[in-house]
This record gives sequence, structure tokens and C-alpha cells, in this order.
Amino acid sequence: MTKKILILLFFCVGLYFLSGFSFFSPIRLFLERFFVLPFRKNIACAPCAREMKLVNAEAKIKNLEEQNKVLKKQLGFIPEKKDLLLLEIIWSTEREYYLSFPYTAKQDLVGKDVIYENQYLGKIIRQGASVLVAEKPVVSEFVERAKTDEGVVGFVKGQYNDALYFEVPLDSKIQQNDLVYLISSKNSFLYLLGKINRIEKKVQQSLQRGYIDYLPQRLKLKFAFVVL
Repeated sequence: MTKKILILLFFCVGLYFLSGFSFFSPIRLFLERFFVLPFRKNIACAPCAREMKLVNAEAKIKNLEEQNKVLKKQLGFIPEKKDLLLLEIIWSTEREYYLSFPYTAKQDLVGKDVIYENQYLGKIIRQGASVLVAEKPVVSEFVERAKTDEGVVGFVKGQYNDALYFEVPLDSKIQQNDLVYLISSKNSFLYLLGKINRIEKKVQQSLQRGYIDYLPQRLKLKFAFVVL
């Protein structure tokens, strides 16, 4: 059996070399198609597969890097842990958070932002020997710049009765479920406020308001962070 295979192999090789002559060209095409090309494909298959995997991996990494750049541009940079002061929430009212404050490091924290994860809780308005008071954004005096996850910039304003809305010109494109981020006046960090759940158009004033489902109001928090 082995002898027959060897004879057939030598016969094919001989025909392949003889096919260099014009009258053997159909035989050459036949041999290349059914013997030579499959053999070459099998040899080259493994390196090609490795190269394709490398190319695909590089493309994925590049795509992730681009996505990361876009997210950073949209959402800003959340502060590092070393830039945060962890404090316990003693109690809270409709307007304010009261935070325990061990007054050892003589820091002036009035005006600093208070957050939980990436969510905005308020701003320090009073500092005592053992307590910090942070005012929530759901008060009528509150006005800060903000933007949606789609990049629409406007002002977020507070009202009594826990209301908070995002105000933009009438021709701005906002819709329900848009996420609204406060733009910190201190460092331009973006902090999440919540989702728009209702839109009210003020045609005479050429304005529209997206009322925000303010997320921290629904959380029973025990701790918060002051952004230093």
C-alpha cells in the first residue's frame, strides 16, 4: 500500500514539472488546484491564525482606548481616593446633611463638594469643631451648571419640596431618561444628579425644564465623601 502511494506521489510530481510545457498546462492547473494549494494552505494556516488573533486583539484594545477617551470627555474625572475625606452622616433633613468631623487637620472645607461614589450630595456651607453641614441641591437658592450624557449644557436649579430641574433653551434637545451631571464649580468634575423623568416647556420664556429624579434622595446613606 505504501509503495503504491509513493509511486502515485512521484507520478504527480513528475506530471507537475512536465506541465511547464504548454501542452501540459491543463494538468498543471489541475494539480495546483487539488494538491499544491491545499498543501500550502495547511502549512500557512497556523501562522495566519496567530496573526489574525493579534490583529483582532490590537483592534479591540484600540477600540477600548477610544471608548475610554470618549467617556472621560463626557463624564470628566472622578477624584482619586487620596483626594477624598470619608465622613459619617450623623443625620439629614430635607435641606441638609450633618457630617461628623474630627477637627484635627485644620482645613477650611466650606464650599467643598460632598459626594457618594459619583453622585452629588451637596456643598459644605458650615464648619464646626465636630460637625460639617452640607446643603442639598433641592433648595430654591441652588443654581449650578450641568450637562446631560448627550452633551447638552444648561443650569440645574433646586426648588423646595425636593424638586430639582435641568433648564435649557427651548431648542435644546433633551428627553426623558437623559442622565444629568453637575459640573463642579471647583474643579469641573462631573457628578451624577439623576435621570430626567418629565419635561416641561416654557414657550413664552423660550425655556424647557427637565425634572430630575434625584437619586441620592432615595438612598439611606451612612457615609459620604468630601472632595478636597
